[in-house]
Amino acid sequence: MGRKKLAIPSERMYFNGLLRPGEDDDLIEWYKSLPTGQKFQSLCAVLRSGGGLQTKTEADGEKAAQSMDDILSSMVK
Repeated sequence: MGRKKLAIPSERMYFNGLLRPGEDDDLIEWYKSLPTGQKFQSLCAVLRSGGGLQTKTEADGEKAAQSMDDILSSMVK
């Protein structure tokens, strides 16, 4: 079942970037853990919440947030 059709057209956005094993393991693990069909919605939720990802420690959280900021800044043109 899809979303209800809106009276105004949606805007298509593309996100593309590279995650590096060893540097971005937390983001790679997070992305791979998302269910099929929920990846974009999950990314939207992270963006709306300020880019914070749930991580094991505060240092990991800061690294994940910085990594997400770096990825997003390289994607937006």
